[in-house]
Amino acid sequence: MIKYTIRGISPELDAVLRKRAKATGKTLNQTVLEALERGVTLLD
Repeated sequence: MIKYTIRGISPELDAVLRKRAKATGKTLNQTVLEALERGVTLLD
């Protein structure tokens, strides 16, 4: 498994990600991975 460290996350983005994770009952890690996957799909 590949690991990343992401720095410089704004407080606003952190709040949105944490809120989404809590609302969906998922971990913060799962939520961030899903957001990255959606973002990459949109750019391709």
